[in-house]
Amino acid sequence: IGSPSATEAIPMSLVNAVGELENSLDPASKRSWLLLKVLAILKHGESLQRLKRIEHESPIFPRHAEELLERDLIQVRSATAMIRQGEGIEDQIKILVSPRPVRDYVLSRMSQQEIDNLVKKAVALYFGEGWRTESTSLKKLNGKLISDDGSLLQNPHFLVTRLLETPSVWQSTDSAEPVLGLCGIYCSALLDAKNYRNCAIVCRDVLSIIPTEGFSAPRDTIEIMLAKSLRMLGEHSEARSLYQRLLTVDRSKNVKAQLLLNYAMCLQSIGDKTAIAVARDVINLTPKTACALQAESIIFEIEEDEESAAKLLRLEVHARKSGFNTVANNLVLNRTASNKSTDADTALRQVHTTATAGGDFYTAARATVRIAARSLRESATLSNIDLS
Repeated sequence: IGSPSATEAIPMSLVNAVGELENSLDPASKRSWLLLKVLAILKHGESLQRLKRIEHESPIFPRHAEELLERDLIQVRSATAMIRQGEGIEDQIKILVSPRPVRDYVLSRMSQQEIDNLVKKAVALYFGEGWRTESTSLKKLNGKLISDDGSLLQNPHFLVTRLLETPSVWQSTDSAEPVLGLCGIYCSALLDAKNYRNCAIVCRDVLSIIPTEGFSAPRDTIEIMLAKSLRMLGEHSEARSLYQRLLTVDRSKNVKAQLLLNYAMCLQSIGDKTAIAVARDVINLTPKTACALQAESIIFEIEEDEESAAKLLRLEVHARKSGFNTVANNLVLNRTASNKSTDADTALRQVHTTATAGGDFYTAARATVRIAARSLRESATLSNIDLS
């Protein structure tokens, strides 16, 4: 966390406004000062709803934020979901943000111990009070934490890496375990939300901090998530190297099948026909599963014989009947990439419906864009439903 340099001129209005809060004996102003210190640490801002219980004995209310607004120490911006699950307009979330000059000056007024203590309290807002001793998860607060407002994803990212950089964490396995658990939970939440770019960024940052000696298991977990994120981002060369190394480790059958499948898709994306052999390994390892069907589709797509299109369509129907909607949706998206499919609109709307129902908004978004592109080509317009 940065602080102002000696050469930077600090406006007297800022010095006075902060000084009045810092030295105030008024209980309300003390809570406003607490809110300002938390926002100095969470540079991307946060909702008052989440910050309300940063200290249970001193809850923060709107009037405390209003005092900071009146002093020009914070700003308010709105965050809203871009992909709606219904036709109604979702409520916007009001995010409190402290401008950088204010943050830097406030941090310069805080001791390192005070900053560390507030970081740990902030961690509890995202991962629960018992994150040091209990199994934990990424908390939702009346809505999705993993939202379309990407800036809010940066707060737990900063907090987790801040904890990792604390020297005392690495004094023993016991002290490192809770923090490593947070890393795994956070990266997994990003991956599950299909937020591949942020997941890759966090995984790389975490791996740069976790020691290589004595922590191979948590590093392996993070590397698996990084490999998938890189593949989904189109960074196939780096993903291929990572998969090749990950596959040298003994694993359970299901985990190995997932790694092999992702490796095969990575190879297919760069035109490497050894993907066929890898896909067959998946089928042999876990036959009659969703992984096996996806692997079979890779083989049909690469071989491209006269029957490939018919085989892929039969595979799509089989996957849908078997309840493997992810596999079926991927097959639809592949075959509707060109303009030749006669049932493209119907099939893509089915992709959107099943993906949304399953919480797979990444695939739903892909289908939405495909539907819109086709509609614009054919009629130069979008219906109100499609636009929404």
